[in-house]
Amino acid sequence: MNKQLDVLSVKTYTDKDGNEKKKFIPCGIAFPRKKEEGYVVKLDLHNSTGDYLLSQKKEWKES
Repeated sequence: MNKQLDVLSVKTYTDKDGNEKKKFIPCGIAFPRKKEEGYVVKLDLHNSTGDYLLSQKKEWKES
């Protein structure tokens, strides 16, 4: 069983119709530590501020 998680940056924006939407931008991975509880997180960030989401691997799209 693959325990790797995606790390996603969550950005909120307003679409052309004035509706608030969220965009999920992949920015890293997280995987379980081998000998202890917890995760190792590897990030590739241009801007280190904001909200981030850890989620099981799947296709992400705007909501």
